[in-house]
Amino acid sequence: MHEELLTAVLLAACALCFGAGALWQIRRRQTPARRSHCRRVERMPGRSEDVKKAAEEPAPTRPMLHGPARPGMLAVAEVPGDATAADIYIQRALEADLPHYAEVEAEPYDLKTLSHLFERCPILEREPGDGFAEDVYAVSFTPAIESAHLQGFSPRINATASDLHVIALDNHGAQLGEPMPTADYGWGTPSHLNTLWDLLNPAEQKHFLEGELRNELAFIEKELPKLKLLIPAVRGLEWQKHYDELFELSRDVRRLGLEEGRAQERILRADDLAAAMRDVNRRIDTAIKTFAGSIKDAEEADLALTSCVGSLHEREMAVLFLRAIAVIRVIASDDYMHGMRCSARLELNVKEFPDVHLLLDRARRIAEEALVNRSRAMNDAEMALVENVRKDADRLAKEHDELHARLERDVARLQGLIDRHLILQGRRRRFAVRLKPDLTIGALMVLQQ
Repeated sequence: MHEELLTAVLLAACALCFGAGALWQIRRRQTPARRSHCRRVERMPGRSEDVKKAAEEPAPTRPMLHGPARPGMLAVAEVPGDATAADIYIQRALEADLPHYAEVEAEPYDLKTLSHLFERCPILEREPGDGFAEDVYAVSFTPAIESAHLQGFSPRINATASDLHVIALDNHGAQLGEPMPTADYGWGTPSHLNTLWDLLNPAEQKHFLEGELRNELAFIEKELPKLKLLIPAVRGLEWQKHYDELFELSRDVRRLGLEEGRAQERILRADDLAAAMRDVNRRIDTAIKTFAGSIKDAEEADLALTSCVGSLHEREMAVLFLRAIAVIRVIASDDYMHGMRCSARLELNVKEFPDVHLLLDRARRIAEEALVNRSRAMNDAEMALVENVRKDADRLAKEHDELHARLERDVARLQGLIDRHLILQGRRRRFAVRLKPDLTIGALMVLQQ
């Protein structure tokens, strides 16, 4: 009896344990929404598996090697593997800059000697539509090389083509692969890096404003004979002398290799010539004011208008001379502020142009008063004189206004060119090379904008 009771209790205990386990498994598999009332019990730390292990240092690995990617830049250096010691850097030029490049004159033989520097340019990275040119490559000299050339030195003059190496760089400046030697078509061929600089920066290159100076001198030479017909012969000889001085001054400024003393002499000559032009302006202003306050009849008004014609063109010639002198000063100087002062002076010279309307109004008023008060007592010659005075005053007023407007337009155009030159003068020049399909140089180019 006792054994049977014990067996039944054990069976009941097993059934109860099995049911409790089944019920726990059912509730554990329920979704969080259905058992939101269940309380989460956090595990208490203390066991060995719950203790966080110390962070292990990563095992040293080899640096990731670059795959067979195309480089974004080439560096030409004498030290293999040191891109920081490069002489020039070569990249693909931007397609947007191509219309603004101007070709530099160079002999075919000179271009052929430089081909070994650019034979590996086609390997540079390029994709259709990325904005880079296909056959034009931008060339950048390092600051050390550029400053040395600007100071008159020829850096690394003993380097040969066999000393140069082409280093491929990616877009982040990392080296790709091993340095590549440049072609040496003859034993000990020069590196021609200095030749490249000399061709891109020719010593005899024309100044940006030299064409404008030639145009100013040509226009003055064209207008000078007309002026001589309107002024006394003595003053005509003076103007011819001033033109000869201006021409000599412009020729000396464009001449190369002048020492410092001659440069100071040119400045003094320009100052003297500008002072002579301002003396002419003061003389003309005084004459116009004197005529405007002294004329009393039609004959004096006719004489004043006749003199005004010559004074008007004489003053225009003075403005043209001062304009040419300002261009000469800009060409002879590399100072930005000095160039800006010369540019501002151009506009001031036009603003100081004499206003002859005071004299013209006085002559016109005298003619009208004569017609109103004394027309019945005048003969035909006097009537014609009065009428001619009135017509000449109107014609001179129109000519004065047109002349002043033309001078303002010309000064505005010339100021724009001077300002552009001064802005570009402070920037580093950008160069490029166009290659032919056979990897020879087709043209050397300089960016103009």
